[in-house]
Amino acid sequence: MPIDIGDENESLYCPQQVLVRNLTDVFLRDGGDLRFEAADVTPENLTGPRPLVRYQDGTGRARAIGCDNDAEVLARAVIRQVRRGDASLLDAYSDTCLSHAWNYRAFAAWITELMHNAGDASREGEFRKQTARAELRRQFTSPAANRLFGELVSGVN
Repeated sequence: MPIDIGDENESLYCPQQVLVRNLTDVFLRDGGDLRFEAADVTPENLTGPRPLVRYQDGTGRARAIGCDNDAEVLARAVIRQVRRGDASLLDAYSDTCLSHAWNYRAFAAWITELMHNAGDASREGEFRKQTARAELRRQFTSPAANRLFGELVSGVN
């Protein structure tokens, strides 16, 4: 689907497979640790402050990966508590993170449906194909739509 994006717009439509490959290449080039083989995957403490995932790697070695639940939100909450004595962000941490998670899931569902419909009239019909393409074109022609799209893609909205 060719879209005329003009010279002043640096956005570009990229198929998901190409995007994932490019992001993976950059991640690995910059020293990222990416693992494709995992067996006996067991998530633990998913609702706690330090979720953990245990698994066996391709060689059978036991591994564990820990993470923070939305560390940026937690960091802002802790900073506000320390600097201002205001615990309101800490008190709202769970609700805030849950809201972010659902917002991103809604975006992921929208963009997935949009991309499938924009390319395949057999899925939802020609009308939906054309309205999906109009939505995609709007991402390149409307500064507000493009800005929101960028925020949703990066997870800041």
